Amino acid sequence: MTTFSVEIHEYIITSLKKSARPEIVLDLPSVPESGDKLWLKSMRGTHVAETEKCMILESYRVSRLRPTVRLVLLFGITTNHGHDASCEQEALRERRQHTPLPEIIRSIRMEQNQKMQSQVREQILRKLVLLTKRNT
Repeated sequence: MTTFSVEIHEYIITSLKKSARPEIVLDLPSVPESGDKLWLKSMRGTHVAETEKCMILESYRVSRLRPTVRLVLLFGITTNHGHDASCEQEALRERRQHTPLPEIIRSIRMEQNQKMQSQVREQILRKLVLLTKRNT
């Protein structure tokens, strides 16, 4: 299993998190496999604002000439605000019961979809309220 690290502007990471199927195209030294980890460093100017650990669900080679790959990511593995939480994760791993990976992916995706649907509902309700105020 390989771990990759990438520095990206915080606005790009925010839009990836809001996406139902987060995809990004990157130049990486090698083509990652499903299950590999990707550390996304959220950059605010020249400073690292936050670090997100993602799992790579799918990877596709985009170019034969360059090491460019399209990645489908899974967020919500672990979040770390400027410090390394690997020691905490190892301590938790001993007490945790392991769930099969596809079930974890399914549950995280379902949570992401529910969150997105609730945001869409809230937007629709706000628009309805504005329309009713405008009509009266």
